[in-house]
Formats: sequence, C-alpha cells, structure tokens
Amino acid sequence: MQRSQIDDERDKAYAEYWLAEYGVSPDKIRNESIFPVIQDRLAPYARGGVIYDFGCGVGNAVPFCRGLGAAKYVGFDVNQYFLEAAESAYADNSTSFIRKNFDQAGWERSLTSTFDLGLSIFVLNELKNQRSYLSGIKTLCRRGSKSTRIKESEKSRLALIITHPFLVIKDLSDFYLSRTNSRKFENIETYKSSEQGRYEFSRGDFSIPYHHLPLGSVFDLVIQCGFKLEYYEEIFFGSAEQSDQSYRTHVDNQFPKALLLILKG
Repeated sequence: MQRSQIDDERDKAYAEYWLAEYGVSPDKIRNESIFPVIQDRLAPYARGGVIYDFGCGVGNAVPFCRGLGAAKYVGFDVNQYFLEAAESAYADNSTSFIRKNFDQAGWERSLTSTFDLGLSIFVLNELKNQRSYLSGIKTLCRRGSKSTRIKESEKSRLALIITHPFLVIKDLSDFYLSRTNSRKFENIETYKSSEQGRYEFSRGDFSIPYHHLPLGSVFDLVIQCGFKLEYYEEIFFGSAEQSDQSYRTHVDNQFPKALLLILKG
C-alpha cells in the first residue's frame, strides 16, 4: 500500500498519542455510550458469525465482539502502527487484522470472504471517499441472487455509526477532540475548514480529518450504494458534566451525539 511520508508521519504520531493515552482499551465514549447501546441490537447477527470491523484502529472493539459471541473477527485499518498494536494485543486463530485504505477505489478486491456483521464506528466522517468505502463494504456483503436465494436473516448487516449530523461545529469540535477525554487536548489548535463540509482538527503533530454529513446526504449515500435501512437510532451520551475551563454545565444527554444505522446488504 502506497502512503506518502507525510501521511505515514501523521499515522505514527496519532498512534503514539493514542497508545500512550489508552493502550488498546476502548475509549470512554465507545465503552460507556456506544457498546452498551448497540450490544443487544447486534448480538443476533454476531453470535457464531464473522465480524468485519472497518476502521478498527488498535482493535479496541475486539473484546466487545468476542462478548457478542462472534466466531471470527477481522479488523481493517490504514494505520500500520495501530494494526501492529492490535496484532500484538489480540491476534489469534480467530482474530486477524488487514491493512486497507478505504479512500482508494477497489480496496475490497483482494478480499474473497464475506461477513455476518460489519462495524463502522466514527469512520465514515473521517474519509474523503465515502462512496468508495460503502460500495466496497456492500460488495463484501452476503446476499442472494436470482439463482441462489438466501433468507433475509442470512444477509449481512452493517452497523454504521457516525457523529450526529445536527451537531453544530463548535459542539462537534468539543466532542470530536474530547472523545478520548484527554487533558493533552487542552492545547488543541482551532479547527480549520479546507473546503465546504470538510475540517481538520489539528493538534500540531497530527490532525484528525472530519467530513460533516447532513442527514439527507447520509441516506442518499446509503441508498445509492445499494443498502436497505433496517434500523435507525439516535445515541445520547452520559449525564450532566461541567467544563473545567469555562465552568459551564454541559448537559450531554439533552441532545444526541451519534447516529446508529443498521443496514442490510
């Protein structure tokens, strides 16, 4: 896989930060606000099946997926430093990791196996080519044909989780950069817009790309890529919290911060 030296340096800096802060454990938002909400909803598709984690990072969803009863887990990510940490922590006969760049058209072509449940947690917002990403996942889905019909229950499902489209950019920047609950982010640089709808939240030595997706655009993209929407839920985070810097009270559970879509392949 070809990555520029700049991209590789950013990947390394991001991985070094994340691993120093969390190791390979789930961050607070996944552990306390995402996994508990989606667990019961996803368990029927995961139990005894194959989970593909598209954008797995350091593999911090592996314990969650094992808890769902998955027989096999495969994680995909572009950051080789994340994958090295994930392999060291979790790789075994039922758990593996593959490097893929979802922004490249045809990223899925070398994969020949399908999956029962796919996970995409806060990945779609970070990509430049969302259509390539979702189209590739759709290609990997188990689905019937005119000659070979399968039951609806046997078709692949994708749990697509994105930041909520209704978040205003200030709240979004607070959420996106504080999702690791890190004191190190106090000196964060302000976000800058590179083009309409796209931002980079910069921390000096690395930046996190973000693409704001209006709700209508999300549904259009899902439909155009051939998925069927099976379930939709807004996810609320936590309880009232007080900012150390502004001394304002942020009642996090008043407004949804994430959106869960379960898609049928």
